[in-house]
Amino acid sequence: MGVVYDLASGTEVPDTSVLFIDDDPELLAGLERALRPWRADYEMLFVCGGSAGLSTLQRRPVDVVVTDMAMPMVDGGELIDRARKLRPETAFIVLSGHCAPARVDALTHDGVVYLGKPAAPEVVMEMVEDAVDWLATMC
Repeated sequence: MGVVYDLASGTEVPDTSVLFIDDDPELLAGLERALRPWRADYEMLFVCGGSAGLSTLQRRPVDVVVTDMAMPMVDGGELIDRARKLRPETAFIVLSGHCAPARVDALTHDGVVYLGKPAAPEVVMEMVEDAVDWLATMC
Protein backbone atom coordinates (compact mmCIF):
# COMPACT_ATOMS: atom_id res chain seq x y z
CA MET A 1 0.00 0.00 0.00
CA GLY A 2 1.45 3.32 -1.04
CA VAL A 3 1.31 5.96 -3.68
CA VAL A 4 2.80 6.47 -7.11
CA TYR A 5 3.40 9.68 -8.96
CA ASP A 6 1.16 10.19 -11.99
CA LEU A 7 3.25 12.06 -14.56
CA ALA A 8 0.23 13.04 -16.64
CA SER A 9 -1.60 14.79 -13.81
CA GLY A 10 1.40 15.63 -11.64
CA THR A 11 -0.26 14.14 -8.57
CA GLU A 12 0.25 11.21 -6.26
CA VAL A 13 -2.25 8.39 -6.65
CA PRO A 14 -2.75 5.20 -4.62
CA ASP A 15 -0.96 2.18 -6.06
CA THR A 16 -3.39 -0.36 -4.60
CA SER A 17 -6.82 -0.81 -6.15
CA VAL A 18 -10.00 -2.30 -4.70
CA LEU A 19 -13.10 -3.13 -6.74
CA PHE A 20 -16.39 -3.24 -4.80
CA ILE A 21 -19.25 -5.11 -6.50
CA ASP A 22 -22.86 -5.27 -5.34
CA ASP A 23 -26.23 -5.28 -7.06
CA ASP A 24 -27.67 -2.70 -4.64
CA PRO A 25 -26.75 0.84 -5.79
CA GLU A 26 -27.80 2.33 -2.44
CA LEU A 27 -25.55 -0.04 -0.56
CA LEU A 28 -22.67 0.84 -2.90
CA ALA A 29 -23.25 4.57 -2.40
CA GLY A 30 -23.31 4.10 1.37
CA LEU A 31 -20.15 2.00 1.25
CA GLU A 32 -18.43 4.59 -0.89
CA ARG A 33 -19.30 7.32 1.65
CA ALA A 34 -18.26 5.18 4.61
CA LEU A 35 -14.89 4.32 3.06
CA ARG A 36 -13.86 7.91 2.24
CA PRO A 37 -11.26 7.98 5.04
CA TRP A 38 -9.29 5.28 3.16
CA ARG A 39 -9.46 6.91 -0.31
CA ALA A 40 -5.96 8.39 -0.01
CA ASP A 41 -4.53 4.89 0.50
CA TYR A 42 -6.54 2.95 -2.08
CA GLU A 43 -7.95 3.51 -5.52
CA MET A 44 -11.55 2.41 -5.00
CA LEU A 45 -13.94 1.42 -7.77
CA PHE A 46 -17.63 0.76 -7.14
CA VAL A 47 -19.71 -1.10 -9.73
CA CYS A 48 -23.27 -2.35 -9.69
CA GLY A 49 -23.70 -6.05 -10.50
CA GLY A 50 -21.58 -9.06 -11.32
CA SER A 51 -21.61 -8.42 -15.07
CA ALA A 52 -20.28 -4.89 -14.55
CA GLY A 53 -17.64 -6.28 -12.21
CA LEU A 54 -16.44 -8.78 -14.80
CA SER A 55 -16.41 -6.06 -17.45
CA THR A 56 -14.24 -3.90 -15.20
CA LEU A 57 -11.84 -6.81 -14.61
CA GLN A 58 -11.58 -7.44 -18.34
CA ARG A 59 -10.49 -3.84 -18.85
CA ARG A 60 -8.02 -3.51 -15.99
CA PRO A 61 -6.36 -5.34 -13.13
CA VAL A 62 -7.24 -4.70 -9.50
CA ASP A 63 -5.55 -5.94 -6.36
CA VAL A 64 -8.62 -6.84 -4.31
CA VAL A 65 -12.25 -7.56 -5.23
CA VAL A 66 -14.94 -7.20 -2.56
CA THR A 67 -18.15 -8.74 -3.87
CA ASP A 68 -21.65 -9.63 -2.82
CA MET A 69 -22.79 -13.23 -3.40
CA ALA A 70 -26.51 -12.95 -4.14
CA MET A 71 -26.69 -10.98 -7.39
CA PRO A 72 -28.81 -11.55 -10.50
CA MET A 73 -27.28 -12.76 -13.77
CA VAL A 74 -23.71 -13.23 -12.47
CA ASP A 75 -23.61 -14.12 -8.77
CA GLY A 76 -20.57 -13.75 -6.54
CA GLY A 77 -19.46 -17.37 -6.91
CA GLU A 78 -19.53 -17.25 -10.70
CA LEU A 79 -17.85 -13.85 -10.63
CA ILE A 80 -14.98 -15.18 -8.52
CA ASP A 81 -14.57 -18.28 -10.72
CA ARG A 82 -14.48 -16.23 -13.92
CA ALA A 83 -12.40 -13.41 -12.45
CA ARG A 84 -9.72 -15.83 -11.26
CA LYS A 85 -9.24 -16.93 -14.86
CA LEU A 86 -8.90 -13.30 -15.95
CA ARG A 87 -6.88 -12.03 -12.99
CA PRO A 88 -5.31 -14.88 -10.98
CA GLU A 89 -3.21 -12.38 -9.01
CA THR A 90 -6.33 -10.80 -7.43
CA ALA A 91 -7.48 -11.42 -3.86
CA PHE A 92 -11.20 -11.88 -3.17
CA ILE A 93 -13.41 -10.93 -0.24
CA VAL A 94 -17.10 -11.82 -0.11
CA LEU A 95 -19.28 -9.30 1.72
CA SER A 96 -22.72 -10.85 1.80
CA GLY A 97 -25.78 -11.34 3.93
CA HIS A 98 -27.01 -14.31 1.89
CA CYS A 99 -24.59 -17.20 1.79
CA ALA A 100 -25.27 -20.76 2.87
CA PRO A 101 -22.84 -22.12 5.48
CA ALA A 102 -21.62 -24.84 3.08
CA ARG A 103 -20.86 -22.18 0.46
CA VAL A 104 -18.97 -20.08 3.05
CA ASP A 105 -16.89 -23.16 3.93
CA ALA A 106 -16.14 -23.82 0.26
CA LEU A 107 -15.16 -20.20 -0.34
CA THR A 108 -12.87 -19.97 2.67
CA HIS A 109 -11.20 -23.27 1.79
CA ASP A 110 -10.56 -21.75 -1.64
CA GLY A 111 -8.75 -18.73 -0.16
CA VAL A 112 -11.67 -16.29 -0.20
CA VAL A 113 -12.35 -14.19 2.88
CA TYR A 114 -16.00 -14.06 3.94
CA LEU A 115 -17.60 -11.17 5.83
CA GLY A 116 -21.28 -11.09 6.71
CA LYS A 117 -23.40 -8.00 6.08
CA PRO A 118 -23.58 -5.61 7.69
CA ALA A 119 -19.88 -5.11 8.37
CA ALA A 120 -18.33 -1.98 9.83
CA PRO A 121 -16.18 -0.02 7.36
CA GLU A 122 -13.17 -0.52 9.63
CA VAL A 123 -13.62 -4.29 9.46
CA VAL A 124 -13.99 -4.26 5.66
CA MET A 125 -10.81 -2.22 5.29
CA GLU A 126 -8.96 -4.39 7.80
CA MET A 127 -9.76 -7.40 5.59
CA VAL A 128 -8.66 -5.44 2.50
CA GLU A 129 -5.38 -4.56 4.23
CA ASP A 130 -4.88 -8.22 5.18
CA ALA A 131 -5.51 -9.23 1.55
CA VAL A 132 -2.98 -6.67 0.31
CA ASP A 133 -0.43 -7.94 2.84
CA TRP A 134 -1.08 -11.51 1.67
CA LEU A 135 -0.62 -10.47 -1.97
CA ALA A 136 2.72 -8.87 -1.05
CA THR A 137 3.96 -12.22 0.28
CA MET A 138 3.04 -13.88 -3.03
CA CYS A 139 5.37 -11.68 -5.11
